[in-house]
Amino acid sequence: MYQDIIFKIIKEVKNNNALVASPQDNSKASYSLWLDDEDYKIDWSKDSSYIERFVNATGYPYKGAQTNFHGLVITINSVEQINDVYIENRDVGKTIFLIEGKPVIVCGKGLLLIQEATYNKTKKSIFPLKSFRNRFS
Repeated sequence: MYQDIIFKIIKEVKNNNALVASPQDNSKASYSLWLDDEDYKIDWSKDSSYIERFVNATGYPYKGAQTNFHGLVITINSVEQINDVYIENRDVGKTIFLIEGKPVIVCGKGLLLIQEATYNKTKKSIFPLKSFRNRFS
């Protein structure tokens, strides 16, 4: 949408047309609070579709979706929803499968394959994983 708006403005300016503005109707406005580090933490108890949207929404230019991994903070840059399976003791945040060396994480509902993730301090990939037994919290 930004690109469309910019092209429209450029076209209007190029054609020497006045830009039309209208005051905001505050009764129809929506507001968003400021974000801090807590707002970027992944809540694995949410369903996989929610977490996937969260990862996408908090990416660049924002800080990215973050979670703890072996005592270090990582940023998850890309995930993919995987078909859910029945899990007797649905302990969210744990790895249930590896697909091509990448972890499939148990969510409140659904499963997520982590495609890309980096350590916050070093910006290096968390892959390859050193073990199967991983908890993301």
